[in-house]
Amino acid sequence: MARYKKYSREQSVFIPVCFEDQIIPGTFVHAIDHLVENELDLSIFDKHFNNDKTGATAYSPSVLLKIVLYAYSLGIVSSRKIAWCCETNITFMALSKEAVFTADTGFHSKEALEFIEDNEIDAYIPDNQFRQRDPRFDTADRHKKPVDRKGTVKKAKYFKAQEFTRDGENENLICPEGKALRIRCRNYKNKKGHIGITYVSDKEDCCCCPQKGKCIRGKKAKVRQVTIIENTMRKTDSPVRRMMEKVDSPDGKFLYSRRMGAIEPVFANIRNCLGLDRFTLRGQIKVDIQWKLFNMVHNIGKLSRFAWS
Repeated sequence: MARYKKYSREQSVFIPVCFEDQIIPGTFVHAIDHLVENELDLSIFDKHFNNDKTGATAYSPSVLLKIVLYAYSLGIVSSRKIAWCCETNITFMALSKEAVFTADTGFHSKEALEFIEDNEIDAYIPDNQFRQRDPRFDTADRHKKPVDRKGTVKKAKYFKAQEFTRDGENENLICPEGKALRIRCRNYKNKKGHIGITYVSDKEDCCCCPQKGKCIRGKKAKVRQVTIIENTMRKTDSPVRRMMEKVDSPDGKFLYSRRMGAIEPVFANIRNCLGLDRFTLRGQIKVDIQWKLFNMVHNIGKLSRFAWS
């Protein structure tokens, strides 16, 4: 009969561990440790410690930041789970240098927001109508095939507002049959705050029109009414209006056209690969900080994979 050595998990073993050996060059942990120690200026947090003459010494903000970034890279966002990892995980111990992690780390405050936002982010945020203003999307509808519940393709029943053209000289709207629609309301505003102009046709033009079935909706309706949305805010110098002009500029169109290859993979990595698919804090400032920390984890991951070589 074969004989085997007995083993038991009840026996404790004291193993010598060198924390420095756990930070292996070329890994994500090494990237965090190097960047936080050598590239980041965390002196903004020094003003919150008044223990230069009296009081106990505090844990360094760099140590706490390393813990948070490494935990986020593993999809761990709970403060209690992070604290538990600092007590049981050897890599967390190496980064924290046996620091006691608590929920109040100071990285979810206004000072942290100032630290993260050293440089203003040059963002391009398009509105819902930016594709309609871009001539490159004029033929985008050819890819859309509306289907019903049975899967059969449905044909367009009515003319859309985009199929009506403007007459700049007479301030009218021209229908697909060449008839003019006059202005009915210059200050149209819907529930979402969108501002536009409403046009209406004449009964004489619509009663005998061969395209009446594709234009007028409803059995009782006798004229066609079309609303052209001008902008989303009444003020011409509003933040929304300035962003619209920024997106419609040649630089804005060029940069936003690269969204599919530059932005979408970031969301895919943060949400699906890293598991950072929800916020655990409340308030705009704290959520903004946590989102920027998520992005820092993503960028550090890219550095650890490509910059080392």
